[in-house]
Amino acid sequence: MTATEPDGVESEGNGQAAPSAYSLTASPQTEAREGTAGGERSSSGAAGPAVTGEVERSLAGQIVRGMAAGCAATAPMTVALYAVEAMLPREDRLPSLKEPALISRRVFAAADVRDDITRDQEEALIWLGHFAYGATCGAIYGAAVDGPKRHSLVSGAVLGLTVWGLSYAGWLPAVGLLRFPTKRPADRSAELILSHLVWGVGTVLALKMMESKRSD
Repeated sequence: MTATEPDGVESEGNGQAAPSAYSLTASPQTEAREGTAGGERSSSGAAGPAVTGEVERSLAGQIVRGMAAGCAATAPMTVALYAVEAMLPREDRLPSLKEPALISRRVFAAADVRDDITRDQEEALIWLGHFAYGATCGAIYGAAVDGPKRHSLVSGAVLGLTVWGLSYAGWLPAVGLLRFPTKRPADRSAELILSHLVWGVGTVLALKMMESKRSD
């Protein structure tokens, strides 16, 4: 008959005590490995928010750079409009900011504020809206396309044509702020397309420069 240990574990036949519960636990090396793995799991878990934050900061940077590029490119776009008008016969010339002015005044009238602002304030708001629209379109492009290698003259031309199409042949006539291009003078539509090409290429080149400097 075998002896019984006080803790209820029977001793082996050779007189040696059976392994205790403590001796059956993992070895120090195993515990060390598990501890390392646990630390790695903890670290990877903590890295999640950090990676997310980096992505958010990167996206925010793209939007800000796109906004700055689109706003800056509105200047040569406006110069192009004035230059084209200057080359036309005087009787065929139109105000270079005719469309932005017309859109702004119709918005003011719809909001019932046109009688509450002075002529100078109206002109300032027209220019502000003109550059703000360019900045907004640039911000959308900046958020959608990242990396200087993706910015080329072709993508700039596509960007300019897309903005013209979505604006002057899209939502502006859809909400009644302008007529569709088919119902407007063809030469004026050609001027607007040319100016939007200048804006698109300018936006892309400005973004390319900013992102190239950021990657250096």
